[in-house]
Order: sequence, then C-alpha cells, then structure tokens
Amino acid sequence: MKTEVLSGKTITVTRATTASIAAGTLTPIPLASAKFFGVAATTLASTGDSGAFYTEGVFSLPKLAEGITQGTQLYFNGAAVGATRTGPLAVGVAWETATTGATTLPVKINFNLPNATGAV
Repeated sequence: MKTEVLSGKTITVTRATTASIAAGTLTPIPLASAKFFGVAATTLASTGDSGAFYTEGVFSLPKLAEGITQGTQLYFNGAAVGATRTGPLAVGVAWETATTGATTLPVKINFNLPNATGAV
C-alpha cells in the first residue's frame, strides 16, 4: 500500500522509569498518554535505554487465579492478567480458555479494547 509507513507490530520507545523491563514483560507502553500495552522484545536495563515493544500478537502471560473463557476481555493488575477489572486499562482478550489453576494464558494484546473510544 502506498501510504503504509510501518506494519505497526512494534513500537520503539525510550525507557523513562527506574525499574528494569525484562524481555517478554507486558507493560503499558511508556508514552505520555499510553492507552495500550506492549511486550518488551529485549531487556531495557537502564533509564534512557531504547527498545522495541510488540504491540500486537498472542503472548503467554501470567494469569490471576481465576477461570477464564476464550474471548473474555482481560485487564492487567501490574503483575498478571485476569477477567476481574483491577486497573483502568483493558489489555486484550483470552485466546484460549483457562482453568483457575493455570498460571499463564495466551492473550491477544491490544485487541477489542474499550480504551480506544475513551471508555474505561
């Protein structure tokens, strides 16, 4: 397509926080008014490090101790995803069904988000 600039599957950002962001970690994209999430492609160890974050795809993420049905809207509490709203932003949807005892869950990130309309 003539107007496509990038695929949009990743975004490169500069880390402004003091905490290290490990590769594979789900995190709100560290931009001024972020309303979406990314999975770190590499570890960003120091303030000022730049790195890529995946902004679309299905990732195996830590899950809260609750049963989740495929297609359920998920939220992120800072450590794990779950159907119980624990924060202001939705992270995506459950790609598979998971039992309460499952510790991880495949999640399609930034999919079917109410955040895009301003609703929270």
